[in-house]
Amino acid sequence: VKLNFDTIKGSKLSGIEGAALFVQDRAGKTVVGIDIGGTSAAIGWVTFDEQGNIAQAIPEGQVRTFERQPEEALQSYYLRIGAGAERLKEELKTAGHVTADTVGLAHPGKRKDSGIVAEGTSPNLTELEGKNPVSYLGLKDGAWGNDALAQSLAGFYALIPARRQELGKKEPGAANRQVLYLGLGTGLGVAFLEINEKGEVVAMRDSHTQHDPLVGQYFGNVKESLAAA
Repeated sequence: VKLNFDTIKGSKLSGIEGAALFVQDRAGKTVVGIDIGGTSAAIGWVTFDEQGNIAQAIPEGQVRTFERQPEEALQSYYLRIGAGAERLKEELKTAGHVTADTVGLAHPGKRKDSGIVAEGTSPNLTELEGKNPVSYLGLKDGAWGNDALAQSLAGFYALIPARRQELGKKEPGAANRQVLYLGLGTGLGVAFLEINEKGEVVAMRDSHTQHDPLVGQYFGNVKESLAAA
C-alpha cells in the first residue's frame, strides 16, 4: 500500500469553509459558517458559484472569534455565538449579498439522524451530547456536521487546484482516492473521504467509523452517504 501525505495549514477559515459546505441550498449564495472547537469558536462567510463550489471566502483577518469567558455558562456562550452569526448574516444582506437563510456549523461530535450530538462522542463539550447544537446556538436555521469532517472537505478542496468538474482530466491523482484527514486541535480529529473516478466525494466518515448521515451536495455533485449512522 502506497501512502501519500499532504500538509495543509490549519485555520479557523478551513472550518468555516467546511461548515458552509454542509448547507445544501448554497449555490449562488453567500453562506455564514461557524466553526466551534473545544476552546474557541469562529464565524465567517463563504460565497459559492452557481454550481455550489467555493468562489470566495472571507479573508482570514476578518474572521470573528469568540472565547468563552471565565464563569460563563456554556449555553450563554453558545447563544452569544449564535447571535453573532445571525448579525453577520444581516450585515451581509445589507451589503448586497444574496445570503442563504441557513447557517453552516462545524461542531465536535457525531451527528445522529435526529440532529443531536451522539452520547460519548464529544469529550471536550460533553454538555452538548444528546442536544442539537443548532438549537443550542439559538439559530433560526442551521445545518451541522462533524468538525473534522468539515475541515477534511475544505482541506481536500484546497489541495486540488482544479475545480471538481476538472479533476478527472487535469488531476488524475485526485480520482479514485481514499483520503484520511488528521486534524490537530484541542483534541485529535479524524475523517475519511472516498473519491470516485470523477474526483467527486461520494462517501465520508468521521472518527466514529460510520458514514456521516447528512444528505446534501458538498461539491455540487455528491451522492448520499453509503450508510447512515
